[in-house]
Amino acid sequence: MRALGRWRVGAGAALSGALLAGGLSAPVATAQAPAPAIDCPTVMAVDDVAAGMTGTGYTVSHGRTPEPFSVEVLGVMRDAILPGRDLIVVEADSPTIDRIGGIWAGMSGSPVYVGDELLGAVAWGFSWGPSKIAGITPAEDMDDLFSYPSGGAAPQRVQLSGSTARAVARRTGTEAGSGDMIRLRVPLAISGASRGLGMIREAVTREKLALIPHVASTTSAAPGVDDPLNAGDNFAAALSYGDVTAAGIGTTTMVCDGQAIAFGHPFFFEGDTMMGANQAEALAVIDDEFGPYKLANVAELKGAVDQDRFAGIRADVGSVPSTIPVTSTTNALNTGRSRDGRTDVVMHDIVPSLTFVHAYTNVDSAFDEIGEGSATITWRVTGTTASGRAWGLDRTNMYTSRWDISFASLFELLEQLYILRSNDFEDIEFTGVDLDMTVDDVIKQYKLVDLLVSRTGIAYRDVRSIRVDGGERLYLRAILEPYDGSATRKVDLTVRVPRNVRRDGTLWVRSAGESFSEFCFYRPRRCADELGGGIESFGDLVQAMENAPTNNQVEAKLYMGRRWNVRDRDVETLDQVVAGRKRLEIDVRRHRGREGPDEG
Repeated sequence: MRALGRWRVGAGAALSGALLAGGLSAPVATAQAPAPAIDCPTVMAVDDVAAGMTGTGYTVSHGRTPEPFSVEVLGVMRDAILPGRDLIVVEADSPTIDRIGGIWAGMSGSPVYVGDELLGAVAWGFSWGPSKIAGITPAEDMDDLFSYPSGGAAPQRVQLSGSTARAVARRTGTEAGSGDMIRLRVPLAISGASRGLGMIREAVTREKLALIPHVASTTSAAPGVDDPLNAGDNFAAALSYGDVTAAGIGTTTMVCDGQAIAFGHPFFFEGDTMMGANQAEALAVIDDEFGPYKLANVAELKGAVDQDRFAGIRADVGSVPSTIPVTSTTNALNTGRSRDGRTDVVMHDIVPSLTFVHAYTNVDSAFDEIGEGSATITWRVTGTTASGRAWGLDRTNMYTSRWDISFASLFELLEQLYILRSNDFEDIEFTGVDLDMTVDDVIKQYKLVDLLVSRTGIAYRDVRSIRVDGGERLYLRAILEPYDGSATRKVDLTVRVPRNVRRDGTLWVRSAGESFSEFCFYRPRRCADELGGGIESFGDLVQAMENAPTNNQVEAKLYMGRRWNVRDRDVETLDQVVAGRKRLEIDVRRHRGREGPDEG
């Protein structure tokens, strides 16, 4: 599912499964309805639905016990969502709906019955605010999920029209056609994200995602108590478990022969899928300024979501979803605290984002401050290719930050995971990520403050340009100033100007890690000069990232003509991160009669 972007730290755009919103009206009559726990309910045909019908829906606003709400059918919108996909418009009422002012995010999937038949599930609401007017996904469409239905592009919005729009206008006191119906937003329960929750909320707002992130408690991927999952119960579609538990919260619509249908709309809309299917404990319905939503904790595992279709998601009750372990050991030298952490990610495409969130929250827990510092991080990423071949990437690097070492030390890892996931060579699956992180509140860093040059290696000068002959060797002396104010350090490097060079160039001295990132991590197929051969396969890409220069290496490198000269460079590995850069302009003498290929 490549469309799922970063939660950039991105929660990607494919997290578009949304829930409903609704407006106010007088109570309506309530019809006798079956208990919500009924298995394999009789499904009402859309052709039998008529305006004026009354019925009862079930949803949870607190705890786990479904409570009833009444509905009156206002009309049916034919082909409103997609060709062949109808929408039933109803008005809902209950004490909680009255208190909140309308239906809320988290009601998606709430079953609605007329007599002994299942009408469908609450799944749509108004774009302009809370309302008692709701859109019902027909039970006929949801029943098809038991036999692997397919759908087209999932629309986010439906324009009301005709008699249905006029009926809605009368009930809500608005002008006909003044509002669209949209899929209800999904409350996104996230544990352990701490201050990262604010970043996720910013990403949701920026990307206009149909999500409401909120703090929740952690849970594991282990099966829980043997209570059955029933219609009207809370339903949590889990993306991960452990330190960072993340799940979309909705409602179970129906259960039949060991399978459960929920939400009444897609979550990711990816067809065949893999997510956890969990119970949830509702704490309250929050009357938020951006729309009411159900605040809930993810509870025990009930099964595995294996279908994510237009009319809802389907779970195989009793199954256990496969997970990708993200493990970490964090040691903070400033506090003496250490922590072993684990997050089990269910969805492959969000391994990069959740690894990042897992890592920095574990650093925050041990480091116990937001501030400057240094870090050394080692990671091992494992996976398989589409052919089943196992691969692994091992990498260690050092980082410093004057502002926030928890974040600054993890962006290279995040970038590498995204590159692996989105590479152009092979489809891959992650099988694990393991981290070893050591952090301190002391900045261990050298700053490059001066660059001296010599032709002989004896007398060095401080110049900004130098005239050279092709084939000449230059001796360089980098002057490094430690951040702690101790004595400066001198590092000697040498480079050779290509013998048959025809163009002038530039010599750079700087962090080798910075140089490599600029050219390879963002443009991997243009790394020929950096690698001395280029990246032509997934194996080449893994090797390039594994063996890339590190931030504690100072490098001298020539840029002659139109490319870097991989042979004309020198690197020295130090005990601290290198910051800063210096450049020296290279003016090549042209000798008459010189011929030959251009090595630069």
